[in-house]
Amino acid sequence: MIDTDVFERAKALLQKCIEAEVTVATVESCTGGLVAASLTEVAGSSAVVDRGFVTYTNEAKNELVGVPLHLFDDVGAVSEEVARAMAAGGLAHSNATIAIGITGVAGPGQSENKPAGLVHICAARKGGDTLHERCMFEGDRAAVRKASVLKAFDMIEHLARSLPMTDTSSLQISGRTTFIGIDFSGAKDAGKTIWIAEGTPDERGLNIHRCMPASELSGGT
Repeated sequence: MIDTDVFERAKALLQKCIEAEVTVATVESCTGGLVAASLTEVAGSSAVVDRGFVTYTNEAKNELVGVPLHLFDDVGAVSEEVARAMAAGGLAHSNATIAIGITGVAGPGQSENKPAGLVHICAARKGGDTLHERCMFEGDRAAVRKASVLKAFDMIEHLARSLPMTDTSSLQISGRTTFIGIDFSGAKDAGKTIWIAEGTPDERGLNIHRCMPASELSGGT
């Protein structure tokens, strides 16, 4: 049974996602599908919820959404790196605009020598931002799982409001529209070598007209 406050929060989030024309996929470990269950408790949620993955074991995280196996040895399942890989995998294995990845220790007791209440949550938007939060929730197992769901809702809402990175194929084509890109050398000799690229958008993407070191410009050194 979904708590009333969670249900109302899910209802409001779904409406905002509909208005923003975004869809959602979930990749959940410690919440065991509770984010997806809370969203789909609301009638009409199919307009937003694309799919959900319950990836409780390391093997499931790897097999269902492609989390690299070496991460579990390197940093453990309850980590920022795994949460990010889960969200990225959710996007890669769905048709969703936004994917949420949640991994943590709901308790009671610690796991992987990490305390109960520690939860890493990552939300990624296709062609846009990726958010991560390291959370330390208080309370029993149910409280940690509920807090994780509500935090995930907050992050999804934030990404639903944000704009994706510019798709040059949708830009108005104009000879007056020009993009300039500047690349500096590494930190050891920062600024010693500077490359400049210039291009304009067309129906195929960004058309690069020239790429040259800044030293070739008039007055360059």
